[in-house]
Amino acid sequence: MGQAFSARLEEEAAAARATRAQEETAAAALGADDTAAIAAAKLQADTAAASEKAQKDIDKYTLSFNAVQTQKNQIQKTSEVMTNARGMYTGVSKDLHYTVDQFDTHLKDLQNQINITNRKTPAPSWWPWLDIILNVMLVLVLLYAIYSLVRRTYYVKPVITQVQYQ
Repeated sequence: MGQAFSARLEEEAAAARATRAQEETAAAALGADDTAAIAAAKLQADTAAASEKAQKDIDKYTLSFNAVQTQKNQIQKTSEVMTNARGMYTGVSKDLHYTVDQFDTHLKDLQNQINITNRKTPAPSWWPWLDIILNVMLVLVLLYAIYSLVRRTYYVKPVITQVQYQ
């Protein structure tokens, strides 16, 4: 957009220069005797210069206005993106909280079912017998270990001497 305005400014400046050149040529053709024509040509040249300067200022302010409008549009788009992102974050956050609450509820229900099942299941009838058998075997193994240690330490075998043959 800025390039179009710059091109337009250059075209208008060239047109103003051409007009001024034509006026100067016309003033020179009329001659020095015609003071009214010279004054009119001078006034016309001053008007063209003033309009050229005014056009430059207008174009400068137009370019600045367009730059501000572009910046405003960019800020507005950024604000819209941020609003959408915040909305998406809020939606995801709510979904996550709902999912966690549901998972927690299901977990508590499962724990309750396990507790109810454990209360209903009686201990097996053979459990006490197994406990007794294991205890008896443990005592027997310990007694055998003690017997083996005592036998090795208290009953020392005499050393047998070897006879050497010559």
